[in-house]
Amino acid sequence: MKGLRQRVSLITGILLFAILTGCAVKIVPSPGAAGMVDLRKSLVTQEKDGFKVTVQSMAWTGSPYFLDQYYTPFFVTVRNDRKIPLKLDYKAFFLVDNEGNQFDVVPPEKVWDVLVGKQAPIVYGSPYPYSSYYYGRYGSYNRYPFPPYPYYYPYYYPGWVYNVPPAEEYAWGHSKDILVEGLAEEEVMPGAQVSGFLYFKEATRTGNWLEMTVTLEGVKFQYRFDLLRQGGRGRSSGY
Repeated sequence: MKGLRQRVSLITGILLFAILTGCAVKIVPSPGAAGMVDLRKSLVTQEKDGFKVTVQSMAWTGSPYFLDQYYTPFFVTVRNDRKIPLKLDYKAFFLVDNEGNQFDVVPPEKVWDVLVGKQAPIVYGSPYPYSSYYYGRYGSYNRYPFPPYPYYYPYYYPGWVYNVPPAEEYAWGHSKDILVEGLAEEEVMPGAQVSGFLYFKEATRTGNWLEMTVTLEGVKFQYRFDLLRQGGRGRSSGY
């Protein structure tokens, strides 16, 4: 069984390496982008007609770490300097790439449900999501270290897999950032601001740039970001 464990660990490591290196895309503000640009933090701020909106790319450091393999997160801050409340909703935001593809906001609850799912089993050591969509055939097993070996647990695996928490507790502990850090649909009071992540449908597989449009009470903001791929395949937006 020692050889089996080594092979499983090797395969897991290879898959993780492929994900982290083969799919890496940097999302950075385009040269000459409108507004105040901070290239070091990869954020852009625009202020117009009593609203101030800051958009930051590549800001996700929470759990699950693989979220940006399935969604494209942006950290957004909206400040309301008007004298009346601003009703904030997800329809105010969308992305478009240079090929004309549109990507809408996915609510945090939907992201959590897709990547984790309330009844999904936990796959220890796997770089993939916990969703029962991927591991539905083992849905009756709430704890096991590596697929597809649920029947062996806990007899043939070392001590580090013993005393694992229940599946629901583990999933929540490793995914709550999706909900806690997501931008909520709410009213922004005069003189106040709100911040959080917007999760868009995965938008970096093709194309060379993304443009986020934000519309608040008829006031439009646009933020353009270049997609820099490994090997220099990304191109400038031409701003």
